[in-house]
Amino acid sequence: MEKLKVRIEESVDKVSLLENISYYILIATAFLLPIFFIPSAAFQFQFSKVVFISLAALVSFALWLIARLKDGRYLLPNNLVFLTSAMVLLVMLISSLFSPSVWVSFIGQGFEIGTWANTVVLFLVMFLFSALFRPKERVFYLYLALFASTVLIVLFHTLRFVFGAQFLQYGIFTDITANLIGKWNDLGIFFGLVTLLSFMSIELLQFNWLFKIVLWVLFVLSVISLAIINFPTLWYALAFFSLLYFVYMYAFKKDFTSASVQSTDASGALLQPARRVRRGSAIAVCMIMLSTVFLIDYYSSSRPIGTWVAGQFKISNLEVRPNWSSTYTVAKATLKQYSILGAGPNRFVNQWLLHKPEGINQSIFWNTDFSFGVGFLSTQLVADGILGFIVWVVFILSILFIGLKYLLMPVTDKLHRYLSVSSFFASLFLWTFFAFYIPSAVILTLTFLFTGVFIASLYNERLLKSKTISFIDDSRASFVSVLVLAALLIGVVALSYMFGQKFVASAYFQKAILALNTEGNVSKAEGYTLRAVSISDNDLYERFLAEISLNKLGILLTNMPQNPSPDQVRQFQTQLQSLMGDALTYARSAIDLDATNYQNWVSLGRIYEAVVPPPLAVQGAYEGAKSAYDRARSLNTQSPEMHLMAARLERAHSDRIKARLEIDAALAQKSNYTEAIFLLSQIQVDEGKLRDAIASVESVAVLAPNDPTVFFQLGLLKYNNKDYRGAVDALNRAVFLAPTYSNAKYFLGLSYNQLGKTKDALTQFNDIMVLNPDNTDVPTIIKNIQAGLDPFATISASDRPDKRSTLPVEEKTVEQP
Repeated sequence: MEKLKVRIEESVDKVSLLENISYYILIATAFLLPIFFIPSAAFQFQFSKVVFISLAALVSFALWLIARLKDGRYLLPNNLVFLTSAMVLLVMLISSLFSPSVWVSFIGQGFEIGTWANTVVLFLVMFLFSALFRPKERVFYLYLALFASTVLIVLFHTLRFVFGAQFLQYGIFTDITANLIGKWNDLGIFFGLVTLLSFMSIELLQFNWLFKIVLWVLFVLSVISLAIINFPTLWYALAFFSLLYFVYMYAFKKDFTSASVQSTDASGALLQPARRVRRGSAIAVCMIMLSTVFLIDYYSSSRPIGTWVAGQFKISNLEVRPNWSSTYTVAKATLKQYSILGAGPNRFVNQWLLHKPEGINQSIFWNTDFSFGVGFLSTQLVADGILGFIVWVVFILSILFIGLKYLLMPVTDKLHRYLSVSSFFASLFLWTFFAFYIPSAVILTLTFLFTGVFIASLYNERLLKSKTISFIDDSRASFVSVLVLAALLIGVVALSYMFGQKFVASAYFQKAILALNTEGNVSKAEGYTLRAVSISDNDLYERFLAEISLNKLGILLTNMPQNPSPDQVRQFQTQLQSLMGDALTYARSAIDLDATNYQNWVSLGRIYEAVVPPPLAVQGAYEGAKSAYDRARSLNTQSPEMHLMAARLERAHSDRIKARLEIDAALAQKSNYTEAIFLLSQIQVDEGKLRDAIASVESVAVLAPNDPTVFFQLGLLKYNNKDYRGAVDALNRAVFLAPTYSNAKYFLGLSYNQLGKTKDALTQFNDIMVLNPDNTDVPTIIKNIQAGLDPFATISASDRPDKRSTLPVEEKTVEQP
């Protein structure tokens, strides 16, 4: 049989109309990427960014594929970076297919940056920019687009700093640190990127006076923004890359010095190589010194500079992620079970719940389900296993290898060298945060974008040789090539459709949340959620529907008449069966969608638990709830909340001994677990052993005089025993030790009210309003006290503290001193 012939030619300069359209889409995307958002709370901010990026990349790639089908030629990615890119995507795909939850790893809810689908989009961005941004004027226009976006971002945040966080918030930017990029530190990374690009442009190129002023203004504004954001990891990165740039410029000054080079492209009016370039870099030295000053300030005890800046701009920003030690602990445990391919993309959170360090439960982040480790790269060790981690490292090293190899070579075109150096430094700077941070979708996209631009600049300098494969003259080659390109095109269309579906479904779900939280309209919320489910089903949506049905069930049980007539009994039974059926259907659907999510099993358990206590005592409900909670505990082994739920179930089942054992297990995992202490006090009330319990806790208080949870427990017991003066003494001590202890303030306020100290009671409840502005009962309690009524006069009897199975206030922060 005759061998298949594939003709390989040097790439041609002819650019088709479709490629031009694709280029314009990409340049528009680069400009809009940092500033794009939909000004409505009905659309998730990050999801909007992800869908915008995904659709732009997929449409551009589709146009590129159609252009290849039309002209019979396509680009052959023949360098190490693209080879390792294919390896990364292949390993992640295999890992997704072997994941315990394939769909979660493949695309998830659509907005998660760790899924296989979103990783494909990022690599498409890199490929497209490497293929379509080879002419140097296109790269220059890209830089202009980025600088223009920076001006708008600076203007946006300047106006918000001047007029306050309520200005231009659009229901999205509710805090002064809320921004157009992502997290507060993501904004810092963006300004760090602009700082590098602007000072390299200032030093390496000569412009007309107007554009040079613009660059200097951008540089100064970016540096000021860096000082305001004050992200330590960013200062380290800026110091390192400024030093690297200084050394490079010191060694390769001649590559950027030319008195005669002329530019003939469309950007020539603005862009020329600098005639005289200093050996080294004065601006780089200044950046090193500035970074050092802020790092010294960060590690000083008082942090005078950082504290002053935060105070001037009223900035309070807390961003938490697992540290290196915690990430290592989770990775080590995960690799014992999933050594080669990991637990699956987008599944770090599942492993965190199983293997998080014990000490986490004593912190205020004990109930935080972290989706990533300390850095995006280290997270891949858990998600993609040893093989996935290795291919990611090899991919990044291939970029570094190509960069160092070609940037150390002599060149004749100084302008091209500027573009390759600036794009290489920009991409390497951004890859640093891939390793040491969890960047947002915008920063990750810029990382791959500048990597693609760097590769394009190497093609432009002819340091990498571009090849195209022509299949137009060979029928067999044409058949294979067209088949591959058509398959890719179908895949692009399918992926675009899935992203679109998930985004529209998410919008309906957000409307459901708003309808419930702002209007209190349960029917409207249920309708929106059902619409979301019909478009793109998701276990989160099914859980929400189950919760709505459970709330309806609770209202039905609360309103059940004491002595119902036969007709009322039949009506009640019909409604009960309908609501239970709906709730169970939704909960089981959530489990079918993702049986590895403990929250789905908790949802099922809560539905069964609702009909366990008398007078219903539905047969089989206890067993159903216990089975569901046991399954949830197997997926979230380190959480004391799992034991607390089991304790509530046992109490509802009238088994106080087992309930106490579960509470003891919860307190063994988290000694300052206020919810468990609250439930324990209720059991002690049930048993009529308050005096013995008070004496026991008083003994503990002598041994632990600085433990606020001990004094909360003591105060709660005395409150239940109607010893309000004793409750005030104990709860005052708890509040003194933990000033933000909202539940201690709650019962302290009630105790003051019982003693007739209305002013002191109102002080405590007003404090709770500040600490917990979302609580709906506290404003009503305040109004009742002010009116001289019982605090719960206008509140449902089931919401009184002695009738609740949970604490009246959701704690924000309760720390041991």
